[in-house]
Amino acid sequence: MIPDASAAEIARIHGLNPRSVSRHRLLHLSKLIQAAEAERHTKSELERGGDLLEVAEDYERRAVQILTSAEGTHNHDTALKAIKVALDCLRLRGELSGKMKTATTVNVFADVRWLTIQTGIVEALSAFPQAREAVVGFLSEAVN
Repeated sequence: MIPDASAAEIARIHGLNPRSVSRHRLLHLSKLIQAAEAERHTKSELERGGDLLEVAEDYERRAVQILTSAEGTHNHDTALKAIKVALDCLRLRGELSGKMKTATTVNVFADVRWLTIQTGIVEALSAFPQAREAVVGFLSEAVN
């Protein structure tokens, strides 16, 4: 491939039809260029992962500097805002570094539906005292 050569020049050099060369460029080279661009974009995204941590650290440093300055002038409103920004940056750094998990925990045992089911099971076993006692014991241990 000759980077700056026209389709006509490439066709002439290789004894091909200029329209065939143009069509080949459109069909194949544009796909190669798109693939290379996608790969470059993916690498850029991966590299930015580390950069995001650096950016968060930089913003945290700047927020602490503003906090220090605001404390010196007794500007409490600005100081409180700087504290909030610094804490947000700290949380973001924790998430980006993997040191802080942001997953939500759901306690199914506190759900009203579970309590209704549990009560129904115990009531259904009222005719079978030993089984009822075993289930109540198991549920008590499982929930606590």
